[in-house]
Amino acid sequence: MQETWYVYLLQTENNKIYTGISPDVNARFHKHVVGKGALFTKLNKPLKVLAFKAFTSKREAAIVEIQIKKIPKASKLTMASLWNSESKV
Repeated sequence: MQETWYVYLLQTENNKIYTGISPDVNARFHKHVVGKGALFTKLNKPLKVLAFKAFTSKREAAIVEIQIKKIPKASKLTMASLWNSESKV
């Protein structure tokens, strides 16, 4: 049985966007907040989860994560709005 993985976008105190993957977004966000996450979030304290989207495998989530990390911040914010509107349907 495959585990669901999520791509998530975090907003930091200095208004940067961090993109990551995890099977448990809430637990991973907590790790970032207490300084146990990525180096980026140790240097740029996360404020909130902007959005997340489920994927059927870690591999699929990782591919999407890499693609998102290559796009500009404005596009990431648009994506977050889209993901949030999809989750409300």
